[in-house]
Amino acid sequence: MADTHGIRGTPELIPVADLKPNPWNYNTQSDKTFSKLAASIRRHGFARPLLVRTHTDGTKEIIDGEHGWRAAKLLGMTAVPCINLGSVSDARAREMTIVLNELGGAPDEARLADLVREISGYADAAEALQPLPYSAAELNMLTSKIDFSFSSTPKVDPRPAPSPEEKASPMLRVRVDFEGNEALEIEELLSEAGDNREAFVLEALRGMADVGA
Repeated sequence: MADTHGIRGTPELIPVADLKPNPWNYNTQSDKTFSKLAASIRRHGFARPLLVRTHTDGTKEIIDGEHGWRAAKLLGMTAVPCINLGSVSDARAREMTIVLNELGGAPDEARLADLVREISGYADAAEALQPLPYSAAELNMLTSKIDFSFSSTPKVDPRPAPSPEEKASPMLRVRVDFEGNEALEIEELLSEAGDNREAFVLEALRGMADVGA
């Protein structure tokens, strides 16, 4: 039901066993992302309730929040917070799934990096950063002062597998990683660079730009 403020649905704490996923959900997660979600729920609880509907036979079906429900099961939770919309048509439920998945916006990378840097300065930084949906290499990039966009990595033509000599060169290893769509898996290379990490990455990026020119 909707009230005069446009708020719809009834807050309920619903047993995990009483919920079922919908058959049309197209949102997928990698194992790594799912583990991050579970870690976030373990640390913060359910900051965002599931959205569900109730069928005429009393079955409660998830419209939005299936991954959170699966994480709750993994964590041994017996019930999860939900907003129950009651009786909702199939067409409306499918529409809401798309809307809730796609209207989340996109991050401003500079502001995101500032926020992650702030968190990295907390006393419990290691624990606070662990549930964030980034790899260690991505966190290194975000917390550095390098102006870098994860969504616009340099594109170069495919090349043969690197020779042993090329693999031995950190500079060429970074190029190969980018060409293999593994641009973020360079944490080991960064650690090898030590105090010269920023200069190392900038030099590598310039080199890759030359390759793609």
